[in-house]
Amino acid sequence: MKDFYKKIFRAQWQCHGHYLLKGLSNVSKRIKQLEAKMDKEDLQKAYLDLEKESFPSGKRIKFVANLGSSQEIAYHYELICKDWNEGRNLHLEGSF
Repeated sequence: MKDFYKKIFRAQWQCHGHYLLKGLSNVSKRIKQLEAKMDKEDLQKAYLDLEKESFPSGKRIKFVANLGSSQEIAYHYELICKDWNEGRNLHLEGSF
């Protein structure tokens, strides 16, 4: 019975293995994109684009992830102060 499953696995790998490898290649490309840190100018441009679009959820989450992984702590603080002064609810209680 064990040999039977091995044969099925081999046959499936031969048929579909290239799709799996292509998928892994795409995942690796995506990881490299995410690891590329954004500088302050990139973050400012992204924020302005978000502001023009009224901060759509998906893009806002991506921006927050990029901001959090960047070294631009001072810019992060500037944005917090700006939003706070504009009366936006920052949900800071969920961050600590």
